[in-house]
Amino acid sequence: MRLARQLLKSREALRVQKDTLENLFQNSPEAIAFLDAEGMVVRVNRPFFELFGFTDEECRGRHLDDLLVPADRKEEASRITDRARMGLPTSFETVRTAKDGKRIDVQAQGVPVFSEGGKIGEYFLYRDIRDRKAAERALLANREDLKRSLQRMDRAWKQTVEVLSSTAEARDPYTAGHQRKVAQLAGVPSSTRTSWTPAFSCSGKSGSPSGSSRRSEVPGLCPCSPVHRLCEKWNLFDSPGFSYETGRA
Repeated sequence: MRLARQLLKSREALRVQKDTLENLFQNSPEAIAFLDAEGMVVRVNRPFFELFGFTDEECRGRHLDDLLVPADRKEEASRITDRARMGLPTSFETVRTAKDGKRIDVQAQGVPVFSEGGKIGEYFLYRDIRDRKAAERALLANREDLKRSLQRMDRAWKQTVEVLSSTAEARDPYTAGHQRKVAQLAGVPSSTRTSWTPAFSCSGKSGSPSGSSRRSEVPGLCPCSPVHRLCEKWNLFDSPGFSYETGRA
């Protein structure tokens, strides 16, 4: 009688343990596949179906690599499989293919299962990381855009310093040396300070107080740019000795 009660108690404990593991398996947020010792799928959980589109029946008895691994990841998958066969845990980020052919960024983890006789199987867990990967790609793109913007700002700054240096030199030759030093500190190459790029030009009323018509041309500087307008506002183009061909006195 006592033996029968102990047997019933043991069976009840096993049932509770089995139900607990089943609930954990099915309700895990991760997509899980359980493989046998040969690497064949024994069963998969509901999140696995939701992520990849394969039902438990479609997966059972098949190799996981044949189900999910895209052609360009076969070599990687082979290395992971070899590691799993040795009973070693694995953790990696990769790409896997769903039933409809869609590529999915995942974080995968392999956990071997052992008994007294050795390895009896392995759990493979997959986490969907598409949102994180998309955010990383967007961050990288923004970083490149910022880098290009800073480069454009740097070029504009150097051009501004050079134009102001040239026009100020035309107004006051005694400050020429100081302005050249400013240009040097700004990193403007000496070749740029002595040789301008092809001129931008336009014709019409100048910004001078007299309102007289004249040709407004500064090599390397667009007449519509803020720097050009600033120079006109200060009447720097009217400085004695200023040359429109070179932008210098």
